[in-house]
Amino acid sequence: LPSPYNEGTPHKDPESEWNCRIFSRPNLKSRLHNVKKMMRYALASTDSVIIASRDGKKFKGWGESLLTPPPQDDSWVYGSGQVCIGMIPTRNKFGHGAPDELSFYAQEGNWGDGCTRIRRYHIRMDGFVSLNFGIEGGTYTSPFFKFKGGRLSLNISTGAFGGFIAELRDENGNPIPGYTFEDSLPEIGDDIAMIARWKTYGPDVRKLEGKTVQLAIKARNADIYSIAFLSYEPDPELPSYFELTGKNSPKTADLEKISQHFKSANKAPWLWLFFGDSITHGAKHTYGFRSFPEIFAERIRWELRLTKDLILNSGISGRTCPQLLNDDYEHLVSRHKPDAVFVMIGMNDMAAYGDSKLFRQYLTTLIRRIRAGKSIPILQTINPILAIPDNQKYMVRYNKLGEFNTVIRQIAEKEAVILVDHAAHWAKTAPTENELKKLLGQAVHPGGAGHLEMAKEIFRTLNIFDEKSQCCSPIGTPFSLSK
Repeated sequence: LPSPYNEGTPHKDPESEWNCRIFSRPNLKSRLHNVKKMMRYALASTDSVIIASRDGKKFKGWGESLLTPPPQDDSWVYGSGQVCIGMIPTRNKFGHGAPDELSFYAQEGNWGDGCTRIRRYHIRMDGFVSLNFGIEGGTYTSPFFKFKGGRLSLNISTGAFGGFIAELRDENGNPIPGYTFEDSLPEIGDDIAMIARWKTYGPDVRKLEGKTVQLAIKARNADIYSIAFLSYEPDPELPSYFELTGKNSPKTADLEKISQHFKSANKAPWLWLFFGDSITHGAKHTYGFRSFPEIFAERIRWELRLTKDLILNSGISGRTCPQLLNDDYEHLVSRHKPDAVFVMIGMNDMAAYGDSKLFRQYLTTLIRRIRAGKSIPILQTINPILAIPDNQKYMVRYNKLGEFNTVIRQIAEKEAVILVDHAAHWAKTAPTENELKKLLGQAVHPGGAGHLEMAKEIFRTLNIFDEKSQCCSPIGTPFSLSK
């Protein structure tokens, strides 16, 4: 047969001719005795290889030896190394939380002077066959398939100078936004159930369950033994680096850097960028009055005489946090290399998917991406809104607003980010519905008066509020719902 195993059995018995090579074999006395019975008893040795089948009828074999004879004198003989039926899970010899192994048993010492022995061998769980990636690296692309589950798990072993990233593709073979190689978090280690994670979605692949997908893996210095989809379990909350280490918060450094920019005699120009949805956009409902980014520009570029500073409003009506991350970030943020980025987002997330845990993942990723780009992130809570019982989307927002603002505050605290708490300020400034209407141009959108209050709260947070400023105490009164 062209394959390296005999049909129906995983053993191969290569025979040699009787010649002087016999002197290189161990235990010559026994071989000279056994050749009288049969040539193979004196000359043959046994390896065990792997064959596998999904249906018990069609088998695939691998020529590489799973088990070679041990170095004892009486083991390089015919039949020594034949594997016994059955395998069992056993505790890993390394202990300390290492996963169980598979143990199997094989005989040795056949045709020797003593008794045949049974020896235990062990391999990693499901560690029979692997996709091997050398130090130069490579890519594996799967057939198209559907899966059940919420997390992608890999039985994988990598070197410290190695690892893998994963990509999920749609039925046309196109990378799925949020699950691309660029979004994948590189992993290293030795685990029978290593979970793949992405920047935006973490381990969560539930949105793709039941759909036709394709998996691609880039790896190097690694062996992948098996792939599975497990039930979804969210990752635990990750304490911030600064919370754990007690090191100086970047929030303090950020505020000091901004303060020095305002005070410096030789003012290198900054680019201030506002990133968000229709509230940041200032779309429609200001009725011609200035939005808070425009008021900020007036305060910075005119009143503080930072005339070379640039203020860029990249807010887009209707945007959600994952859209900012996956669709807009490069075009609207990173290519401009801003010094500071104001972020107000969440109003549409409440209506679009409503999951504050998922929102937390998205917003945390966004803040970290801003920091990674060497910009100062400045978070803002979402303004209070009116209850409109006849409008389901508005009521979803109304009921979830407190929960989402709590998430924003927690992220600001954990990530040590400057926070402009509009929601808290408005709760004090406009505690009743009639007073709230004075700040709104529409049920959820600030009017001119609301945008002014938001700008003033930004000025207070950055320590540039001045009652004498026309941006802080304007002469006119902007339009609101109360009129």
